[in-house]
Amino acid sequence: MHKLTQRYLWLLLFAVIILIFLTAFGYYMLHPVTQQVIPVDITIGDYTGINLDDDAIHFGTLKPGSLAQRPVRLRADAYDVEITLLVEGIPFVFPEQEKIVLRKGEQETIRLFAVTDLLTPRKTYEGRLIILSKAL
Repeated sequence: MHKLTQRYLWLLLFAVIILIFLTAFGYYMLHPVTQQVIPVDITIGDYTGINLDDDAIHFGTLKPGSLAQRPVRLRADAYDVEITLLVEGIPFVFPEQEKIVLRKGEQETIRLFAVTDLLTPRKTYEGRLIILSKAL
């Protein structure tokens, strides 16, 4: 009788694991995460310069010890959405807010900040802004 009870416990445990997996899979199928990648660049140099090209988020040229910001406009056109902003490749560029929830029809502008110190090496830095969005 003990072996029969043990088999039922293993079967029950297996069924619970499968149920958890199917629930998680179903949730992510109904609420997929989409990703948008936008190039980001900044040059640290001996002068201050502006780059207004629209092919990326350009901070232009900054002197060491400077601060710059660029706006990123986010919209939720069709449904409520949770948005996560990540900056990769440039350690001193970051969003003012990493996560935001927007309701259908809302829009919000989040600023990206570039904060350099006096020891930041003079060169061009390239990275990317990753925008992850998930329908709620």
